[in-house]
Amino acid sequence: GDVIYNDEFIVKTESVEQVKTLPLAAQHQQCTLEAKELCGDKMFQKYDAYCWVPRSDVAPKTFPSKSFRSQVSWHPGNKRHQSESRKAALTILTGLRNALQLWENGLDEAGFPLAESYWHIG
Repeated sequence: GDVIYNDEFIVKTESVEQVKTLPLAAQHQQCTLEAKELCGDKMFQKYDAYCWVPRSDVAPKTFPSKSFRSQVSWHPGNKRHQSESRKAALTILTGLRNALQLWENGLDEAGFPLAESYWHIG
């Protein structure tokens, strides 16, 4: 199914100084009215991928582009994908934890093997 984007739980960016204290996935995702220029469709706010990491053991003759060709303005960006995937993972892990807790309770109550009534969740 489709995961609906909902960023109301993300701490809002308030200033250039404050955004540096936020987790990377939350930076520049939602801004206060006073800091609205720090959020939006600017490429650095949507993408955090890059082509080259400076290294002391390699000196290339030419450097790669500062951005990938796939980093286009109409795409929501990998930061949005990261946020959505974390939300989906937490939903799945929460359901799995609840199911395992139910099975553990069933084993405590009725013993092994787990009663068939605990296999039908719904």
